[in-house]
Amino acid sequence: MESSALAWSLDRVEALILSLYESKAPDKIATDQTLLANFQCSPQAWILARELLQRPDEKVRFFGALTIIIKLNRESTSLSEENAKELLMNLTEWYLYSFGTSNSSLVPRKLASALATYFVYFHHLWPNFVRHLVVCLLSNQYYDPSRLNIPDETFTRLENVQTNSLRAVLWVITSVLEDVTKIDLNAVDNFGLYDTVVSQAPDVANIVAECLTHRRLSAIGDNALKCLQAWLIFAQKIASHDSQVVALFRELLPTVIALLPVDSQFESSAELLTEVLCGYPSLLTSQHLNLLADVFVSPWSDQWYTRLVQGDGSFDTAQFGHLILSFGEERLQWLMKSEDPRCQIILSKLCGLLTAKGLPAVEDKIFVPAIEFWSTFTETISDNFSPNDIAAAPWAEQAVRLVLEAISNAWQKIAYPSTEEISGWDQSDRANFSDARKDVIDLLQSTYSVIAMLMDVESHFSENAEVAELSCTILRCGFAESEAGPFVLDMDTVTGYLTRHSGQVPRPGLFVATACSFVSSIHARGSAPEGVFAALFRWVIELLQALPEPEHDPELSQNCIEFASRLLIKSPKTLLAIQPPATAELFFLFSLQVLDGNEPLPKGASAEFWSNFIALKHGEQDIQDAAKQAMETLGPLVALSIARNVGGHASRSELERLSEPIKKLVHRYPMARQWLEAGLSHHSFPSDKITPEQKSLFVKKLVSLRGSRATNQVVRDFWLSARGSSFAYAS
Repeated sequence: MESSALAWSLDRVEALILSLYESKAPDKIATDQTLLANFQCSPQAWILARELLQRPDEKVRFFGALTIIIKLNRESTSLSEENAKELLMNLTEWYLYSFGTSNSSLVPRKLASALATYFVYFHHLWPNFVRHLVVCLLSNQYYDPSRLNIPDETFTRLENVQTNSLRAVLWVITSVLEDVTKIDLNAVDNFGLYDTVVSQAPDVANIVAECLTHRRLSAIGDNALKCLQAWLIFAQKIASHDSQVVALFRELLPTVIALLPVDSQFESSAELLTEVLCGYPSLLTSQHLNLLADVFVSPWSDQWYTRLVQGDGSFDTAQFGHLILSFGEERLQWLMKSEDPRCQIILSKLCGLLTAKGLPAVEDKIFVPAIEFWSTFTETISDNFSPNDIAAAPWAEQAVRLVLEAISNAWQKIAYPSTEEISGWDQSDRANFSDARKDVIDLLQSTYSVIAMLMDVESHFSENAEVAELSCTILRCGFAESEAGPFVLDMDTVTGYLTRHSGQVPRPGLFVATACSFVSSIHARGSAPEGVFAALFRWVIELLQALPEPEHDPELSQNCIEFASRLLIKSPKTLLAIQPPATAELFFLFSLQVLDGNEPLPKGASAEFWSNFIALKHGEQDIQDAAKQAMETLGPLVALSIARNVGGHASRSELERLSEPIKKLVHRYPMARQWLEAGLSHHSFPSDKITPEQKSLFVKKLVSLRGSRATNQVVRDFWLSARGSSFAYAS
């Protein structure tokens, strides 16, 4: 090692280390950390690290081990072979000593990491590190690894090795594998590392097998499973090269599966098996998969499943859910098509995961992974048969029934809770719940890509507004697309689907809102025949006719009027020339009734419609003439409704939108003055606080402004006066 004069003293370094754990100002702590980092870069760090590892305070010893790791990573090439061998001896002796004297795992684990780092850089000096460690731990002394020769048959007999010694070996093996997995084994600097690691596989397999025996299980079972998991992750990198190595660890999997019902080992074994199912399924043989299937239909599995669906939010319960879902993903085809009775039991549990108590993604953490499983399940169904060929596949009918059950379970979970409960959520809860609802939509999208299946869903849940909303959402997915795809349906199909829904369905306004989106999307899907627009408009009118009064269903009223506004933009000819003529007349009168009403959203939609209708300009003269002719009849009625609203009937918040049709009216139609004067003079005018002179002056101001922005303020002032506020006109 370095033998130059020390610029750092042991006492000074120890004092700096301990100062980090004292209550000090952040600036002082940062300064001390910088000084210690400088120390670790100094030549003296090699020598002082050894001294630090012999101090009584474990925090100081931990820092000493950390310093060794840092020096190895930075300066391993500067060590001579003699110094490297000396370092291995010291590290091993420190490791042996720490296991006998440490009250916690802090220092031993850090020394295990230091030994692993040493192995990465000096594996040629420590090729049989597993056997060497076992022998050193058995005798509690260091041996020169180059002079150690242990026969294979001797090493397979590990019964006499103390459990604590096996733990020490497992920690180093696990650290080695974790480090090696992060390294590019093909790099020149790492030449020989791969072969050295692989050569240790038989010894590691023997140690893990011994540690998983009944007498060792409670003490070091978790350590053994963590070690095995590290090897399996490494094995994914070598599977195509060393099948014998993979086979060694494959033989241990039945033991791991058998540990699932052991309470003390469930967490580690479930984590390992989930890792294998998701990341390395080729490691599993049919025997392993059969054993797992047996586990998932056992009474033990029933107990975990019951705890999960009853709302047990513990980590272990969620882990069980992830494990059975991972098995389901890997065995999807078998579960779907096999006649094995275990398949239906497992699928029933997977479906039942969607019924777990608790709000999705807020309290129920397994809901979203379960939805993702059923999305994959339904996509697999669609890959295997068409909607019309269910009878051709004996398994398909049952599979579809399961999907419908999954949907039924899911939509019951995504209804919004009470306002009081939502108010207690933080931003993360709100976002997670919203995302869970979107995942249910994705499930429906993957399940029903054709309109016939949408109808099938509704036939099962015809009275549920949530299903209606989800169905409409699926349908709208195709509106934004111009290329062919599973959700891009032809116009006649969409029209036929929408117009099948009468006013008796839950929330018919949802379907009219979907029709609005459909009409607006026409430009991206090509030109639409007039018959499509006409059929939709007649359907909208039929829905309005079924209403006992305009304000009976505000959502429907608003969306029907908004549909007419979209139609006016896309095809004014349909609106003005619809047959029979009474169809359009009914809509116009309905819209005027809404404009006279009290519901703010439909009223706002009506004001916008009349603003657009009054301002309509079209290149075809016959359409322009038809609009003007309609306004000769409708203009006085619109002015009458507006007069009542600005005369005090409207609320303050509605004045802005009501000002728009006024501005368009006085700008476009010379008769607007007479129409407004007549409306203000009508006996239905709601205020008795406005004199005839004020009404006349109000109209003069509106006409003189010719639709400018200042009209809004004039309307607001008139409304205030009508409501009884102090006001006086000035000419």
